[in-house]
Amino acid sequence: RSDADGVWRGPSYGKHMSETVYAVAIDYPDGYDWRADPGSGLVEGICIVMFADGAPVLKVPVGDLYEISSDPQKLRIRSGHLYTDYTDGRQTIIKRDGEEILRYEAVEEVVDLQVLDGTVHTLCRPMSGAGFVYRVDGKETVFRETGTVFGGLSIYDNSVSFCFSNQAAYYIVTDGKVTKVDIQPDVKDVADMCMDADDVCLLAYLTGFSGPVLLKEGTGSKVDFFGFIDIASCKFLMTDSLCVRVRILHPELGKTTDILWFGEEKWVIPRFFCRLASVCVDQDGWHAVSNKSGESPGIIFSNGKEDEIPPDYYVYGDGCAVSRDSALYVGLTSGKGQSPVIWKDGTLDTLDVNGPLICLR
Repeated sequence: RSDADGVWRGPSYGKHMSETVYAVAIDYPDGYDWRADPGSGLVEGICIVMFADGAPVLKVPVGDLYEISSDPQKLRIRSGHLYTDYTDGRQTIIKRDGEEILRYEAVEEVVDLQVLDGTVHTLCRPMSGAGFVYRVDGKETVFRETGTVFGGLSIYDNSVSFCFSNQAAYYIVTDGKVTKVDIQPDVKDVADMCMDADDVCLLAYLTGFSGPVLLKEGTGSKVDFFGFIDIASCKFLMTDSLCVRVRILHPELGKTTDILWFGEEKWVIPRFFCRLASVCVDQDGWHAVSNKSGESPGIIFSNGKEDEIPPDYYVYGDGCAVSRDSALYVGLTSGKGQSPVIWKDGTLDTLDVNGPLICLR
């Protein structure tokens, strides 16, 4: 059925189940070559389509008239619902499944959005200036004019938390309460910070160590890369288990290799000279996807098994791999402008849209 605002809801809309695999894709008008200008959002007739287990359940029109953007950074799936954020130069508007739920007088970029017991938590950055704002149902709860947020919002034990730094000090925020984190004196710099359950974790550089150290509950795990001392970046991944993506440089070759590190001596190198485009971690292990690079094909890695991505397909972003009941699902976008597909154990399920597949959940 379609509403007056142009939102279409399928027969299975609202029947959320924890094992359901959701996908979000952008649908451009038939015949339009979205590859030529995939981020414009100015073409009439664009829709955001949400699928549940391969079947369309929601279609939301895009455009200024609807106060909905096709920018992938402004689309999120939470508990079977599509959340969008939009700014009109004066206000920020958040909608759920095409219906407005929040509107407030501020122009902000929504960094992350989580929903807990029906309450909407947002972590935002001002479009102009520095700092950040944490809001609960649109109400400003924590505001800093300066400071850097690490990662996004974390939900654990019915609480919402996040981490930030400000003027060489480090903090966690839990349910709006700000707490300063005690940092040991030999910490020179902190590359990233997150919450693992209710423990504070830091990726830190210490005096006397060349590589990053994972600090958790006062203990440290040093990562040893057997002579690879050129580290481009190291960052916590927003996965179900603690995981760090470390990108090392090969200066003599002008290439990089991504390593997944789980602390202590637990680390894996999916493949040398391989940059991971999407990663997910579950109780069975790790899964990752790399896009084609030069003559090297795109690869789907799953607990030691490797499958090549079908020719001319790629993952659009970091959120295009998800696991359910030990099965891996990968959302693939066509480089030739054909319909996107969902890969599962070598089989492909085609989604009936003209555009990219943005994310799976």
